Amino acid sequence: SFLLLSARKDRLPRNIQVPELSLKSLFEKYVFMGLYEKMEQVPKLVQWLICIGASIETIGPYPLHALMRLCIQAKENHLFRWLMDHKPEWKGRINQKDEDGCTVLHVVAAAPYPGYLIKRQTEDVQMLLRFGADPTLLDRQSRSAMDVLKRNKNFKAIEKINSHLAKLTACSKDLS
Repeated sequence: SFLLLSARKDRLPRNIQVPELSLKSLFEKYVFMGLYEKMEQVPKLVQWLICIGASIETIGPYPLHALMRLCIQAKENHLFRWLMDHKPEWKGRINQKDEDGCTVLHVVAAAPYPGYLIKRQTEDVQMLLRFGADPTLLDRQSRSAMDVLKRNKNFKAIEKINSHLAKLTACSKDLS
């Protein structure tokens, strides 16, 4: 029904607001199950629903993790970038850990999705670092995102993280 509604959104009033709309069922059906052949349409739908008042919190306990999984499955990160730009308060939750102790950066590092190329994974790692993701955080198995990237043989992303950490170290030395 969300997809049908979005297809007809040009016929809806421009000032429509639906703050009570929950995104939970949409994410349960399309993201957590991942059984939709037109997954590339879902991020635009989610963005539109957020624009008309749907709360990101209604996705579930780890909304940024779920949004990143959606972006990975849809093969684009525009929705995540848009969210960070238009709702900057969410940058403060970029390092939130899920029940396994994984951050959004861990989600990207561990991404087992077909068609998720190393180049895209590296771009997503860079994007998350720019938004403040901390690559030194460990999950419950004491693994950093770099450890996971090493296991998945994405050495380009590891280089990006090392470069990011070196810049942070240089900046902190300059400040002291």
